[in-house]
Amino acid sequence: MGGKEGAWGYLAQAVICVVNSFVSEEWEYVQIEPDTENDKVDIAWYYIKQEPKVVQVKTSKNNFTMPSIRKWLESLIDDYSEANCYELILKLGHVMRKQNIFRTA
Repeated sequence: MGGKEGAWGYLAQAVICVVNSFVSEEWEYVQIEPDTENDKVDIAWYYIKQEPKVVQVKTSKNNFTMPSIRKWLESLIDDYSEANCYELILKLGHVMRKQNIFRTA
């Protein structure tokens, strides 16, 4: 992954983190890219009375396949087995515009 793609991924993580932080008011603090053993957790919300919620964000201009999705989710669970909730957020980019089938001369 190049610099442009990496920057897009970090931007997506930041936006998702901010937006989802407004949805729940029960978290104590949140971390982007927390230090985990296998580095699969992109965002973690920590709570006072429960285990954390961990999220991995995937962005791609290509379609996601079920085997890849399953592998990413299993890797996320293996990386942070103490979480109470796991989320895999898939973001497609560069959706093709509908082509104009009518041409004008």
